[in-house]
Amino acid sequence: MPTIRYHYTAKPQLTVGQLKALLADVPDDRPVMVQFGEGHPKRGVVDFQVAVHAGVLSETKPDGTVLTDHSCTIVADFETGDYEYETWDDEEI
Repeated sequence: MPTIRYHYTAKPQLTVGQLKALLADVPDDRPVMVQFGEGHPKRGVVDFQVAVHAGVLSETKPDGTVLTDHSCTIVADFETGDYEYETWDDEEI
């Protein structure tokens, strides 16, 4: 199979302040969903995922060192269900 190369220019990254402003009028009990960007190669598999965690992520190494990502991260997961998509013969699953 030939390799298809293209350039994708992402939209500007959202800041916490912008997110708060966008959510100001949204009811507190509204579920949060994450939609794949238009440039994501697997967008046809699933368009939306449920948000299961949000905040500043950190990792504790075996030596006790804590590494923290200082950006706000929203973690998404697939909704419960059965999924199917086609792959190329040489693509690993």
